[in-house]
Amino acid sequence: MAEDWFEHFVILRRYLLGYGISFMAVCLPLLYYASQWYGLVLQPIIRYVPSEQLSFIATSVTAPFVIPLKLALVSAFLLTAPFLLLALWKFIASGLYHHERRLYFPYLIASACLFYFGVALAYWVVCPMAFAFFYTMSPAGVQFMPDIAYALQFVLSMCFAFGVCFQLPVIIWFVLATGLVSADTLSSARPYVIVASFVVGMLLTPPDVLSQIMLATPICLLYELALRLAPKQAASPSHSLPESEHQ
Repeated sequence: MAEDWFEHFVILRRYLLGYGISFMAVCLPLLYYASQWYGLVLQPIIRYVPSEQLSFIATSVTAPFVIPLKLALVSAFLLTAPFLLLALWKFIASGLYHHERRLYFPYLIASACLFYFGVALAYWVVCPMAFAFFYTMSPAGVQFMPDIAYALQFVLSMCFAFGVCFQLPVIIWFVLATGLVSADTLSSARPYVIVASFVVGMLLTPPDVLSQIMLATPICLLYELALRLAPKQAASPSHSLPESEHQ
């Protein structure tokens, strides 16, 4: 038994080593061009703000050096996350039954796609509109000069919040497919979900109404979409053995 566990962790080590190589291959160029990458990433965010009326500042001595490096590391992780998920899936799948692999793998793919879709929506739509909203709400005589650390924190927090909240359909499909909750129960909980979506929007977004509504609205829409596309019956387990036992 101990030898089997050791063999599994050796396999996991090999997969993680492959991911580490891919991460470094993406991270090193981003680190080398960290400052240019920071400016490039912010361009879609500030496209609604007149360039002659916008300038970023650094209120910390180390911020001009540390913040672009932080963005490079986070960007490299997001770009190589599919390789990490694939490595973890190969490790987990080796100990699953055949019917379990057929059940979980589509959810893994759907989860990754929805996460990136949420990140893209936040980056290309929500953050630019939020920046434009904050700019237009600036009092007369006040120049809009965001700090680079807070600007990056705002963008990353919004992208992370949308990516996580877009996992809602996967969670709903999973609990329905496994029979943990019925579709009627989830449908009757719709009013509570609407209230909870605005609470989540209040907790995960900056303290402005626009960002909260722009996060709560997709959550409600995804909830309705997940219920309409949900599996009708719970998955029935089979008695097939893992591949390792067939060999």
